[in-house]
Amino acid sequence: FTAALEELRANASGAIVVVSHATVMVLYLARELGIKVRPADWAAIGMPDVCVVDPDARRILREWGQTRF
Repeated sequence: FTAALEELRANASGAIVVVSHATVMVLYLARELGIKVRPADWAAIGMPDVCVVDPDARRILREWGQTRF
């Protein structure tokens, strides 16, 4: 997953959108951003949900649970 995202970022000329299972994305973000995943983090994720990340700044711009569909 990480290798695929790195390749996408390397070849993208703008923003990219990634759709995945929340478990995969949360674990990826935890590793890449150096954050600890807490039970409250899992509880905040809706079905479906959105998380917006600035990978260059290594920070989350919009947390899970802020957008409801």
